[in-house]
Amino acid sequence: MDDSNARSSATDNSHVSFSNIYLVAEREVRQRLSTKAFRIATIITVFAAFAYVFVPHALASKSKPMAIGVIGASKLSTAIMSNVATELGQTIVIIQYSGQSNLKSDVQSGKLKLGYVAPATYFVNSSNTSDIVHQFALTTSTRLSQITATEALNPTPKQLNAVLNPSPGKIINLSKASPNNKLPAKDSLFELVLMYVLLGQYGAWVMLGVIEEKSTRVVEVLLSTLRPIELLTGKIAGIAVVAILHAAGVIAALCIGLFAIGSSPTATIGGALLITAPIYFILGFAFYSTLFGAVGSMVSRTEDAQAASFPIVIPMLVGYIVSIVSLSSTSPHLWIKLVALVPGVSPFLAPPLLASGQITLPFFMTSIVISIVATLGVSKIAARVYEISILQIGARVNLKTIRRATQVAP
Repeated sequence: MDDSNARSSATDNSHVSFSNIYLVAEREVRQRLSTKAFRIATIITVFAAFAYVFVPHALASKSKPMAIGVIGASKLSTAIMSNVATELGQTIVIIQYSGQSNLKSDVQSGKLKLGYVAPATYFVNSSNTSDIVHQFALTTSTRLSQITATEALNPTPKQLNAVLNPSPGKIINLSKASPNNKLPAKDSLFELVLMYVLLGQYGAWVMLGVIEEKSTRVVEVLLSTLRPIELLTGKIAGIAVVAILHAAGVIAALCIGLFAIGSSPTATIGGALLITAPIYFILGFAFYSTLFGAVGSMVSRTEDAQAASFPIVIPMLVGYIVSIVSLSSTSPHLWIKLVALVPGVSPFLAPPLLASGQITLPFFMTSIVISIVATLGVSKIAARVYEISILQIGARVNLKTIRRATQVAP
């Protein structure tokens, strides 16, 4: 199709048929769900999501207990060691030794993590005084010294029990109630990675789908009965349905993994993120899918897709990186909060900032309104670029064509 026909097609936007959009969306859903590659990729993704949660826990639970060799340790000493290990999140196995030379040799060789000779001698083989072995030795030594000093006073069994199991004192907080100024790093990182991966993947689906139809010239057949805007809208709507099903499978696998390790989604992801993240996932998909669709129409080969889509990926990277920086900040700077208003970046910043109390609900709602307005504007421009570019087979559409497309009257 020449430029004049393309321009004519671009300006013919009246009487858009929603039934045609529905048919295109239905075709897209049916075509993708019936593809063997999609089904295999979905199964792999679901299992990967489950493994992401379950495997680290399983490996941690199967870690070897800390071997401790002892000489002349009393039952009280071994009981104190067990209590300290539990407090430090460790498990121990106590091995009785008769000779100090063998005990030292096994510690030096790494067979033992710690050697204890009653009443107060410890052997370690690590220069790092902050590691778990040093912490264990120091805490155990302090506890045993306290017990030894207490026993020297010849206490009654009740008094000794009070020393071993003291009741905590009453703590009264006199500070004014204030929101937690530190971003929920674990919660936000989990949501951030999921948002970044899913938006990038589903946007790529739209772009590659458009390129495939263009390179195989299937689009020429479709556009003989459909308007370009109907085809693009239907494709995005169909992929949105598939994306929601795919995301639901991934999230279900994550939840099953959490339940399998004795946790729950609400314990891993805060309630605020559970509400705000899906909202911004929908807004983010609407924003990026139209851009990826426009980029797909500008190229004719899959090999050119990565280079052409790089400008679109930039705001995703900015949002991801700034969010990572925010996770380590006890009080994000003002510029970070302002960046949360930028369309395309806000899906990665606004939910964790609201969840941590760094922005107010009106500020969050403002970011949503800006995102919706920007999506409508971007969609209008992207639709025009798609209409002019989709039938131009061959070289990539240049910036001059894009500029002309944005100036075409609706």
